[in-house]
Amino acid sequence: MEISNAVPQNLIYVTAGEGEKIINRLSRVRNTEVEDVVCSYGQGEEIDLSDTRAKAVYSDGSISYKRVEWNQDQIEAINTGIPSTYTVDGTVIRSEYPFPMMSCRADPNIVYYNGIYYFIATDDKNALQYNIYIRGADTIEGLADEQLVPGSDKVDINDHLLWDGESRQIQGDNGQWIENPHQGIHWAPELHVISGRLYCFFAMRPRNDLGRYEPQCYVSRLKENGNPLEASDWEEPIRVQKADGSPLLNEADGITLDMTWFEVDGVPYVCWSQRLFANGENPGLVIAKADPDEPWKLAGEPVRIAENRFSWERDGCNEGPYVIVNEDTVYMVFSANGVGPQYATGIMTAQAGHDLTDPDSWTKSNYPWMHNGVIEGQYGPGHNSFFQDEYGDWYNVYHATSASWGGDRSSTVVPLHFRADGTPVLDMKPDEEIAPANRSVQAVITINETEAVTLIGLKLDPPDKTTYQQGEALDISGMSVTAVYSDGSVKTLEEGMYMVENFSSDEPGKIAVMVSYTEGETKVSADFTVLIKEAEEKPGTGEEPGTGEEPGTGEEPGTGEEPGTGEEPGTGKEPDAGTGPDTDEYPENRNDGIKGEGDISYERAADTGDNAVPLLMLGTAVLISGGIIICLGKKRYR
Repeated sequence: MEISNAVPQNLIYVTAGEGEKIINRLSRVRNTEVEDVVCSYGQGEEIDLSDTRAKAVYSDGSISYKRVEWNQDQIEAINTGIPSTYTVDGTVIRSEYPFPMMSCRADPNIVYYNGIYYFIATDDKNALQYNIYIRGADTIEGLADEQLVPGSDKVDINDHLLWDGESRQIQGDNGQWIENPHQGIHWAPELHVISGRLYCFFAMRPRNDLGRYEPQCYVSRLKENGNPLEASDWEEPIRVQKADGSPLLNEADGITLDMTWFEVDGVPYVCWSQRLFANGENPGLVIAKADPDEPWKLAGEPVRIAENRFSWERDGCNEGPYVIVNEDTVYMVFSANGVGPQYATGIMTAQAGHDLTDPDSWTKSNYPWMHNGVIEGQYGPGHNSFFQDEYGDWYNVYHATSASWGGDRSSTVVPLHFRADGTPVLDMKPDEEIAPANRSVQAVITINETEAVTLIGLKLDPPDKTTYQQGEALDISGMSVTAVYSDGSVKTLEEGMYMVENFSSDEPGKIAVMVSYTEGETKVSADFTVLIKEAEEKPGTGEEPGTGEEPGTGEEPGTGEEPGTGEEPGTGKEPDAGTGPDTDEYPENRNDGIKGEGDISYERAADTGDNAVPLLMLGTAVLISGGIIICLGKKRYR
């Protein structure tokens, strides 16, 4: 392998597998192929390719599924009623954004929030860095520069001022001019959604009675239902505190800046860059657990986890941390080597499930992952952050300068790719994401002959009422009727779409009520069972059930019958045929002292409080034996 500007000094022999791993990790990852899409539809089914992606394959064996702009005219020309195979042309969508995309904006951050992309960054025009501006757009492209506000050499028409650190005086809520509490530098704002609320983390060095002091970390929260583009919709920034309520650092002790927020395994953390003046140290990275209810307050002790120790990062600091998690590995990017054209970005890694406040949980890369010499015309790429678009694709937004000697920093966006080993590629170029020769792709669509879907059955959930008295009308409240089809689909039928048949409450007994549904020439049915009970007789009618005679007429009940015939007197019915006083013919027995089937109450009317008339000797047999007449009878109450 030839490496430009490298002089070979020695050779190290490695296995083929080790060599392949080294090449895949350290070489540029390039797109090698985009596979055509194969899909099938049933007859008559609508073709929708809007979410259909093409599989892109890369030199290290990694893959990525890319969105495609499909030829809609070809899709609409397909006759889905005829089984056949069709092809539709498509163009793979490639992420390509200009540099500079947001001029004079450094330490960039983008978030997709409530359907809008928001861009926020350090104002780097002429290195003043006093104000914080925010942009909002429906698309990523819409965040780009448009034109400067008339009369301004640094403010774009897309910019909305959130915090003014430039003016000495500002108007208060009452309209009076007051000393600007935010006068001073404002650095590295980041937007984070925490528990459904939008927050902005940034560092500022406000003016106070003692003069200006070095920057410290602050957090501001968007008001309920607030507009992120409106300065008045943001709450007053709160200085970040330790768990005991004290500031991270006293002003005289050092600086804190570049705070970020992230969660791993449901545990929230903050990480920031910190420098102590006493020992002359360069800024290093400090981490602590955080409070999601009050994100400006730590929930644990701060721990230093990184400092500049490798040659590529010795000149300057460790700053700008940001985290992304992929395949249970935590990747924390950071920037180092001075804020200028030699600026570069490294990575620290840890495993999910480990204690991230333990420095031993982290492994620091000994080489930069984003640096000069990769993308032409960009110098000192760094202080990046990640975001997902509306389709779930990941991007990297970062700043760089356009001159090798430095100057104002500007921002741009590139796609974020993950290698086969899960590590992120921070600086993928457009032709590496999708090679020009691979942008054209086809979808091969097969329309399969589909068997006719037929009605095969009816699913029935019975109504709430399934027991009726004679003469009551059917009540189908609560009944659910569903048609079932041969392809497994179902359709809920509303009342009026089906027929209810075979219900009559004229006679007591059980009835199978049929529900039927007809579609074309196909009729399906299902049934449910109801119970019809004999109608209850109202008390106090003065009639003997089944006799039709007035009581007290002077006639002996049952006198027209031969004794010993086995018939109930006056009824014409066989005894023990289910018509005795424990059956539905005598409903009064069930409601007046009967405890169960076959039980008879012998309570008197006077005892129960009923105005009942005792009827004696309903069944009578006369036996003559030794001149003694014995009368046998039953007692009942009406």
